[in-house]
Amino acid sequence: MDNELFIVIRHMTSDSRMISINTAMPQYKINQLKDKLFLKANEQDRDTCEWWLRLYKADFTKDDISRLTKAIEQI
Repeated sequence: MDNELFIVIRHMTSDSRMISINTAMPQYKINQLKDKLFLKANEQDRDTCEWWLRLYKADFTKDDISRLTKAIEQI
């Protein structure tokens, strides 16, 4: 199941734009993060995939935003 979520996210085309709109983070930073987490990587754990989808669906928590901010700072 984890691999299926990873593949779905890998093939999404509007997720970076939607996450940018939902979180007010720059789209180019979201694109860089997606590239690192889903396009260069060969797999990702379920927690990371579910976190990305929460950001995409605007169903995120304060902790999700903190995690996003920290991940962007590490790019």
